[in-house]
Amino acid sequence: KRLGADNEITVTLPSGEKFEVPSNLYILGTMNTADKSISLIDSALRRRFDFIEVAPNPSLIADTTLKVVLEKLNEYLEKKLNSTDLLIGHAFFINKTVDELTSIMNQKIIPLLYEYFFDNKQEVTNCVNSCLDGTEYKVDDTCSYKRISVVKA
Repeated sequence: KRLGADNEITVTLPSGEKFEVPSNLYILGTMNTADKSISLIDSALRRRFDFIEVAPNPSLIADTTLKVVLEKLNEYLEKKLNSTDLLIGHAFFINKTVDELTSIMNQKIIPLLYEYFFDNKQEVTNCVNSCLDGTEYKVDDTCSYKRISVVKA
């Protein structure tokens, strides 16, 4: 459909201007496969476009503790959910230090885990315990609103 291609298409915008996609322009989009509520849209997009998976890359995380936490977390998720669609991305941990682990876990990761495990507190606790093993952090399940959190031991 690009300009100069055999099947090029030109459209007229509401402003009256002509528009076509130049042959040297590539349009990139991102897609989160974790949201299963839009799986029909995902399928339609996959039929029409090329996809390159960008998997979590712990080597991009400078802090050794955070790197290990992410690796253990994703190992647990892949084993328990028998899928790689719900792995946690490295972006949560990039340019962060171990001092930020409680806020990363409590504000970003644990809410996701409650969604992944359909509010199963025991499963979320097991997951978080597995990724914190060997660190100086632990699960606190004494919150008044019944959700777990991570605290420094």
